[in-house]
Amino acid sequence: MLAKDKFGNIIYPSKFQRLKENGKIILSNGYFESKNKPNLFYKKIPQGQFYADMRGTEEVPI
Repeated sequence: MLAKDKFGNIIYPSKFQRLKENGKIILSNGYFESKNKPNLFYKKIPQGQFYADMRGTEEVPI
């Protein structure tokens, strides 16, 4: 994960720490982090894909 949002702005350390914790949970549930787009996670299923996008600047409850 990178401490920058999709616009290239720096994410504050306290918020980034939370994002890293959420990232660990997401990874442990079968998601993968995109190699081309850091902080974007995906999980392939037979019907398509699920995405968890943590590249924004706002925290959205899961």
